[in-house]
Formats: sequence, C-alpha cells, structure tokens
Amino acid sequence: MALELEIISAVIGIIGGIMNVLKNKWGFVLWVIGDALWIIYGLITQQYFFMMQYIVFALIAVWGFKSWYNDELKNKADKRVNKK
Repeated sequence: MALELEIISAVIGIIGGIMNVLKNKWGFVLWVIGDALWIIYGLITQQYFFMMQYIVFALIAVWGFKSWYNDELKNKADKRVNKK
C-alpha cells in the first residue's frame, strides 16, 4: 500500500506543480491533496519529520491559494473601477 500511496502522491504533486507553472491556482489544491497523502504516508511509515514537513507544505499551499484568490478579487475590483 505504501508504494501505491507514494506513486499517487507524487503524480498529484507533479500535476499541481505543472498547473501552477501554467498559472492555474487550482494547482495549489492538488498540492494540498498530495500533501495530505504524503502526511498519511508519513504516519504509515512512522516518518514523523517527513510528515511534519508535508504539514508545512500543505499550509504553504493553502496560503498560496488564498493569496492568489485575493489577488484575483482585487484585480477584478480594480477593473470594475477603471471601467467607470
């Protein structure tokens, strides 16, 4: 089971990274999902520092998504103001 979890987590993380390079904020969501799977992997394999690292990565991904989302809202509001 651990090998399958590693493969799925890695694929999701890679796709998330590609999505971010393509400027798609949903890549952060995939990172959180992949990070959650890596956290489970860390628990299963008793690699607690590894698990803690992915908890931090997941928090950073949430932060990135929130930041990107807020920037989009601000840009939309600025465009509305500039149209008037």
